[in-house]
Amino acid sequence: MKQKLLGLSLRFWSLVFLVCFVISLYFSYREAPFTWVTGVEVFAVITGAVCVWLAIIEHIANWFVAILSSVAYIVLFKHSRLYSDMGLQVVYVVLGLWGWYNWLYGGRGHSELRVTRTPKREWLLLWLAGLFGTALLWRVNLYFNGAAPFWDACLTAFSLVAQYMITRKYIENWMLWMLVDAIYVPLYLSRKLYPTSVLYALFVGLAIMGWQEWRASYEKTVLERGYIEPV
Repeated sequence: MKQKLLGLSLRFWSLVFLVCFVISLYFSYREAPFTWVTGVEVFAVITGAVCVWLAIIEHIANWFVAILSSVAYIVLFKHSRLYSDMGLQVVYVVLGLWGWYNWLYGGRGHSELRVTRTPKREWLLLWLAGLFGTALLWRVNLYFNGAAPFWDACLTAFSLVAQYMITRKYIENWMLWMLVDAIYVPLYLSRKLYPTSVLYALFVGLAIMGWQEWRASYEKTVLERGYIEPV
């Protein structure tokens, strides 16, 4: 299946991302000379974009690449004093290992996991978990004098919810990522993390593609096997 966004091909959007990425590097260099921090951010951005693309096409290698990206962002966010985001990346490493296993053996009879809908009861629990996590991390950020304490906490909490959903292959994870990533863009711009802000703008588009692709995958499986109950 050829992935498209707003009727335009992936090749077109890849070119747009590349141009924006180069421009963001220019603005980063204007703020300060190219340092090891910039190098870490570039590595994190590239691996971050690749891992999301691999997740869209349900390729198992997305988890390995995601772990590499998370390790790089742990270093970057510690330097930028975004402590909730740093902690989030640590959890991402753990969820990456679990998601890797779950995609391979999380289906019925330890088979490959397939795309499903989020159970209604679990939706409610996940939203409650996101709200509780926001309140808790907000207090933590205030204690450590973190940057943008509320938004950092809120986005971190709901990013964890969305990441859990993707490890379970719940199709609605992409809807949550659209919202979270869109809000992350101005947050990272405010911290002068220009390449990362471009990456998260790309993530919004990739989340739309992810929704389209996973919905098609879900509908195909339903036609082949009938209604799918979440495992």
